Amino acid sequence: MDISPAAYRKRLSRARAAMVAFVSNRCGLVNPASPCRCHKHVRNKIAVGRLDPQHLLYADRTDEASEQEALLVRQEELSTLRRIAALLRSHPVYQSSE
Repeated sequence: MDISPAAYRKRLSRARAAMVAFVSNRCGLVNPASPCRCHKHVRNKIAVGRLDPQHLLYADRTDEASEQEALLVRQEELSTLRRIAALLRSHPVYQSSE
């Protein structure tokens, strides 16, 4: 990214703070004083075809075994990524600059 580690951390901190402020002002689950507007967003997403009420990806709890299997696959992917990252970090050509 051609920036110092300190600048990166500061940008990440600012981005996180901006996300917390955004969600706190707009989500009743995060901040009970904020009214929930999900019904408006869901209605619009259904109208434009981005959400199918018959196939709600995150709301379907009928197949717990399938969900557990998917989590195990993701866990294995994460382990693979960690091994790759360790390999890249050990190679001097791939070390980041200070």
